[in-house]
Amino acid sequence: MLAYPTCDIDGQFHRIIPSRFPPVPLYERLGPPEVQAAAEAFEALTNPRLRAIERLAQEGASVTQAGGPQNWNMAPFEYPNPEGTIFLSPAYKVLELVEGLTPALVVAVERREAFLGGSGEPPIDVEMRALVHPVQGRFADLTGVPFEGDQVKRWKLGAELYETEVQGVVFHRPGLPGVRAVTVFDQGALGRAVQSDHFKFVWNGEAVQKIGNFSTHDAMDREELFASLAGLAAA
Repeated sequence: MLAYPTCDIDGQFHRIIPSRFPPVPLYERLGPPEVQAAAEAFEALTNPRLRAIERLAQEGASVTQAGGPQNWNMAPFEYPNPEGTIFLSPAYKVLELVEGLTPALVVAVERREAFLGGSGEPPIDVEMRALVHPVQGRFADLTGVPFEGDQVKRWKLGAELYETEVQGVVFHRPGLPGVRAVTVFDQGALGRAVQSDHFKFVWNGEAVQKIGNFSTHDAMDREELFASLAGLAAA
């Protein structure tokens, strides 16, 4: 059995995902309501999220109650992440979150830059949505352990912890000094997620040059964002 301490987590954690603002029904552009309904019926035959909702309903679980299964909570546990996460390979369906909106923005900018740069994307504006996830449960506490830079070793540790009774891992990731991050193994540790701010990432072909906030009508340069994170760490 692994000799790592555990701790109780009870707080709000963030992630920022690609989005459209404002949200619109997926099949709205198909035209007449009957065509949209037919498309939705077809999707229901193949979409694992919808099949999961149906399975939960059959088991007597509500999909609308506060804290109950929800699309933003369910998707990471239905669809594999082809890149894996900090502590687990793509074979594991888990959810990774960070504590605080500013750190979540930094992580999202870095990930968008890696993705857009890797695909050679020309200048483009990308709209992003912030989600706030209540997290409550028993987690393996790695905040006092030096971060392992070797991905193979990290994934091995994560896989071993995944087989224990903890509901996830809490840790400090590089580049986010003093900021807690969690990898959630158990969907039951998640409360009902809510939308927060909407953003626009301005990609100039090499980096996310500017971050605009639709909710507050503010904007900042990349350097300002990363400097604000440093300010949080120093506070």
